[in-house]
Amino acid sequence: MEQGGPRAESIKRRGGSREERLRICGPVLRDQPRRVVQLSGREEVGIPELAEPRVCLQEVGGHLVMSLFSGIVDECDRIHLGGYPAPFRELLGLHVEEFWPLPHNGEVGLALTDGSTGTGVFWSEWITLEGADTLAAFADGELAGRPAVTRHAHGDGVAYYLGTRPDQATMGTLLRRAAETAGVRPVLPGLPGGVEATVRRAQDDTRYLFLLNHNPFGVTVSPPAGAHDMLTDTVLPEIVELAGRDVIIARLPRAAA
Repeated sequence: MEQGGPRAESIKRRGGSREERLRICGPVLRDQPRRVVQLSGREEVGIPELAEPRVCLQEVGGHLVMSLFSGIVDECDRIHLGGYPAPFRELLGLHVEEFWPLPHNGEVGLALTDGSTGTGVFWSEWITLEGADTLAAFADGELAGRPAVTRHAHGDGVAYYLGTRPDQATMGTLLRRAAETAGVRPVLPGLPGGVEATVRRAQDDTRYLFLLNHNPFGVTVSPPAGAHDMLTDTVLPEIVELAGRDVIIARLPRAAA
């Protein structure tokens, strides 16, 4: 069995001082304070992998969206004691008293505090608040009226918790709200659905735009002025037809001094 490596280093270093943990998470969150991280699953290693989420949120001002059935085991698959989500109770401002899985193809209604409605599938939980606010409640079934989606201010950060799996439209609404609260803005506003946009920065500060069309059909996109297509070695026009499953990699012009 291979010993050491990043995973082993993660386990070793998480027990370090608060200053060490902040140094680890600093490049991720301190240099990019307007960042939303979505964490789902059962491991405490999260934001980033080598740092404790509660330290990064409280001290650096991160924004976390955590999915259902989290905080169950640690990075060595050992069950956490003390109720769930054990390592995140203070961070999320709640505890889960009972897991409430939904039947196959079952769903439960959701009532958001803004007046909109949605549905949850696969899973639900009996959530008791310990400081968090309700963003959506279960609208029917045995958990009717109980919190389904919550928000908790923790130090300089904010933590959201999803006690079910919302439908696509509701999930989009919740994630957009979290992103807007964090001050996150899209790389390219107004992109068609199914198109992913990411900007990467090289060591010499050159920026590269990646546009990925995950749709099986073509779409129209508007790249930034002066973007240079690295695959065709041409300057992109104002309007570009991006075929299904196709990609654009473009060098962006340097910002004016």
